[in-house]
Amino acid sequence: MFVEINNRLGAIREPQPREAMVFIHGFNVPFKDAIERTAQLAADLELPIPILYSWASQGNVADYIADGNSAQRTVDNLQRFLEQVRVSTKADRVHIIAHSMGNQSLMRAMQILALRNANETKPPFDQVVLAAPDIGVAEFRTLAQFVLRQSRHVTLYANSKERGYLLDSGGPNL
Repeated sequence: MFVEINNRLGAIREPQPREAMVFIHGFNVPFKDAIERTAQLAADLELPIPILYSWASQGNVADYIADGNSAQRTVDNLQRFLEQVRVSTKADRVHIIAHSMGNQSLMRAMQILALRNANETKPPFDQVVLAAPDIGVAEFRTLAQFVLRQSRHVTLYANSKERGYLLDSGGPNL
């Protein structure tokens, strides 16, 4: 009987996993621009639950140091936010995309989460994308292990011609 119904109605489709994406903007990004980038990423990636984590960027190139300080101050809030996203969205998979200076906050938040959840066997996050991370090589190397422990897959996008991130002695050095 079930086979007949299946043949008449077509193949039964497996339920699609519920996926969420958290976008963490970078340096020199005003809130309005961060919202637009989040919406564009969600549309391009066809993800149903787009979430923006916005920290207090001054949105001005001249305020690089102030933005760096702000990125440092948001680490505890970001790690609590990421834990809350996992619980409140009930998503099967939570992806994270961090851009530029947002990587500083994300990588430090992942360190806290990894230490707190040291006994968990399954990574809490699925895909983590580190886009043009504005972070020094030594610190990146130290924090990368925590990002790897907290995610199923990590992608790093870097540009060897940009001098603002991951550079050591004039060239990329991972």
